[in-house]
Amino acid sequence: MAGQTHIIRDAVHRDIALTELELKIINTPTFQRLRRIKQLALAYMVYPSANHTRFEHSLGTMHLAGLLSRNLGFSEDAISIIRLQGLLHDVGHLAFSHESEFVAKEVLGTHEELGRSLIMQSELKDILSTAYSKSELQAIVHKEEKLITGDIGVDRMDYLVRDAYHTGVAYGVIDVPRIINTSVLHENELAIDIRGLESVEGFLIARHLMYSTVYMHKTVRILSAMLQRALSAALKVFDAHNLLNSSDDELLYVLGKQEASAEMVRRIHTRNLYKRAAELSYDKYKDDCRHLASELSQKCKFDFIVDIPHLHMGLEGVKVHVGGRLFDIRIVSKLVDTLEASERDKSTILFACDTEHMKALAAEIDKIV
Repeated sequence: MAGQTHIIRDAVHRDIALTELELKIINTPTFQRLRRIKQLALAYMVYPSANHTRFEHSLGTMHLAGLLSRNLGFSEDAISIIRLQGLLHDVGHLAFSHESEFVAKEVLGTHEELGRSLIMQSELKDILSTAYSKSELQAIVHKEEKLITGDIGVDRMDYLVRDAYHTGVAYGVIDVPRIINTSVLHENELAIDIRGLESVEGFLIARHLMYSTVYMHKTVRILSAMLQRALSAALKVFDAHNLLNSSDDELLYVLGKQEASAEMVRRIHTRNLYKRAAELSYDKYKDDCRHLASELSQKCKFDFIVDIPHLHMGLEGVKVHVGGRLFDIRIVSKLVDTLEASERDKSTILFACDTEHMKALAAEIDKIV
């Protein structure tokens, strides 16, 4: 890309080239804050090397956005905008990312909404305005979702490979160059040409295995639920807007000082975690889980947490280009068609509490179901 003058060494993509403008954005306090927000929140307490951050993920997403948009035939001006969309796609994340968002989004909005506001109300706008018109700035703020955050977008390509690398698991190995080189735009919709079917099958299988092995690991789920419980308790006594500029460590410190959340934070810090007492099939009990949790709250005189999974496959958004037409990948690939059923089979509602009350909680669940 014309004008690239700086190189950053990245563990996943090796050399990432930057323009002067991109470097200015990266060096702002707003963007540098992403160095202090871990990509996988508290998963490092299960996978000790999972200390990577939103910062390097954003760089990787920018890098892949440039490669993909160039392969799709975009102009150099468009490529520069799409790279910036990738670079800034996570700038609105709160401390602990999705864990905080689940709790605070009714007050603060989603991280996408926060990101748009942040870009337009910070030094980022001043820097971008030196090179782009108002309409181009709006294009940067309202990103090309199909390319960046779509079902086979570069956001997911980067985090799967990066998360696998830093957790040490072998399931995130995907053929990113092949996926990019066989991607096509058909009637403004991103798809994979039939020649790249095996590469996107590998991508979706890797994603499925990373969810079951890393993202939905039972202890990671318990840690996330405990953190969300601490946040929910603290937000009753302090302003959610305190989350906007906090890092992970700063937020844990603040939560640890609040009486309502201090005990849960102490447990997290000392890894004195709640333990799994029971699991129920999400597919079977998904319509009853809220009622079940409410009934358990009335019967149990001790604290417990319930973690309800967020299903993620979204395969209806993955299209394969065959003979000038687009087809749902589940029609083209019998292998991928089995993934949704496998996810439903593996998805569980998880109940956890301290070790002293595990048997009592399990017994109450058995009585109800």
